[in-house]
Amino acid sequence: MAGFVAGIQILKGGGGIGGVTGVCKRERKAVLLRAEEEKRRGVEPDLGDVIPFAKKNDSRPENAEKVKELMEMLDSPEARIRLRAVVATKDLSNEESEPILCKVFDDGEKELNNLYFATLALGYKPNSRSFDLLMTLLDSEVEQEIRANALAALGYLNDPRAIPTLIRAVYEETHWTAKCAAVVSLGILKDPTAYDAILHALSMDSKGLDDMKISAVGALGEIGRQRISIQCDRETRSHMYLSTSPTMVPSRFLHLGDERCLEHITGFAESDNFILRQILAESLANFTAPKALATLRILKQDPHPNVSKAAGYSLDHITKAQA
Repeated sequence: MAGFVAGIQILKGGGGIGGVTGVCKRERKAVLLRAEEEKRRGVEPDLGDVIPFAKKNDSRPENAEKVKELMEMLDSPEARIRLRAVVATKDLSNEESEPILCKVFDDGEKELNNLYFATLALGYKPNSRSFDLLMTLLDSEVEQEIRANALAALGYLNDPRAIPTLIRAVYEETHWTAKCAAVVSLGILKDPTAYDAILHALSMDSKGLDDMKISAVGALGEIGRQRISIQCDRETRSHMYLSTSPTMVPSRFLHLGDERCLEHITGFAESDNFILRQILAESLANFTAPKALATLRILKQDPHPNVSKAAGYSLDHITKAQA
């Protein structure tokens, strides 16, 4: 998931307000290189390597005083001090972050900047109330930036209860950033029932069109990946091969990726947007159809190093799985 999500984070222009949660294009390339150099193919890079809020931290006894201090900061009349308390959760564990993030919403925080980060943090730092708080936000009249982050956070929670809400958001949200966030989250959740909604997003003609295409192509690849895993488990009656990595899938099952999407996405190999071409190259790792392999060979010759490396990794993944 890390490669897919890190690429999508670029759409936030460096992570939104303040740039705290995003990644730059150079860092996305670093994720791919790090995975190769450390020989971690088949193991997703830690999302926390590139998105500070997603870093996994252990609870520590010495953090008790810090949590207390941050809770007090949330009572400040100054929005910037309350924001510092929210951003500080990136260095805490999920459990330590819970009272801080919940207090933001229980206190009825109105400052856009503070809500922006707190909403996203509910996904990165999940707690027992995250899902309900996010659903309450989406049921209320909040700014589109907050709605988009709430939909994104639902994906990071990886909670299947969110799927109907996310599918509905693709069709009903009025702003393209919220639609993009919903599509990305559906890709993270990898549920095949979202196929039609993501295909609908791919066909949209609106502002943010390139961003929507990147989101949809990546999400279709993730759903194809999950289809492989589901079929493997059904055929073997074992969780031995249940994995989101193509390298863990036996060659006799690899062709079972949802190839319906290929006719809709391979044409983006000619896109002027290198991020879209890179996401496509990563997505095609899940298919062995001739059209997918031919497209990967073309992308391997791409002038942009991110794209050519991604295509090379995908071809290597397929070759190893077939060995």
